[in-house]
Amino acid sequence: MPVADALLSRATTHPDSVVRMMTEYSHTLQFLLTGGGGHGVWGPGVTLAIMRRSPPGVLAIDLANCNDYARGLEAAAQVACPTLLLVGRRDRMTPRRNLPPLQAALRQFIRVEIADCGHAMMNEQPQAVVDNLLSFLASTATPPAVPAAAKPDR
Repeated sequence: MPVADALLSRATTHPDSVVRMMTEYSHTLQFLLTGGGGHGVWGPGVTLAIMRRSPPGVLAIDLANCNDYARGLEAAAQVACPTLLLVGRRDRMTPRRNLPPLQAALRQFIRVEIADCGHAMMNEQPQAVVDNLLSFLASTATPPAVPAAAKPDR
């Protein structure tokens, strides 16, 4: 997925400004203003702290790799298992125009949108992420095979 030039060009020279910019765009304005649900935790600060833990240079390498990878849709077309597309409805980092081509490439998918959620959904709406993952896994689980010897005769 292409990365904005503003992020790519500064990731090596000014990584903390890129981390701050990404944090701002990764959350909804509501989350940025309210701090993330109380309990003395500043949600955007959690995102900043996580991103700042990466060793020097990792952010620039990560963004360059994302920008340079051109075979995403080809790779998606090779995915044979059910796929969950979990989307933050207010994601400002990943353009919504990228979803239709990805959905067309996938063989089987379920798309779920988390309302009032941005790109950093695991920080902003962690329970909704967990609930949706568990629901998806339960809906796609295959019952264990029963050995032939264990099947009752009819």
